[in-house]
Amino acid sequence: MIDQTGNPRLADFGLLTIISDPTNTFSSSSGSQSGTARWMGPELIDPERFGLKNGRPTKSSDCYALGMVVYETISGNLPFHEYGDLAVFTKVLAGERPIRGVGFTENLWKVMKLCWRSRPSDRPSVEDVLQCLERV
Repeated sequence: MIDQTGNPRLADFGLLTIISDPTNTFSSSSGSQSGTARWMGPELIDPERFGLKNGRPTKSSDCYALGMVVYETISGNLPFHEYGDLAVFTKVLAGERPIRGVGFTENLWKVMKLCWRSRPSDRPSVEDVLQCLERV
């Protein structure tokens, strides 16, 4: 999305996906969260594993998703493009992340790996990520 001054803005298109393609969504075991599989952090898939009562989005889950958006933008591929949604859930919960492609510098890849840490509390703030991206 672009604001009125021409600056790009991030937005969550999960609800749009729910409306337009219900087969591309996932409900957590608590039944309280839906989202697009390829951008969901592990805590949204299995909240109880992380000591959470529900799988509601947080700033940490936004950081994880931001890493996936950067991956998609640089690689030109969806995260885990080679797998179906159910396989993506399994891989994310197992700690697997997308494979580094040729378009990623070492510094950029380090930032993305920080975004994708399994424990939400180990991830940087989105503001810190954006500052790092400005330097990459």
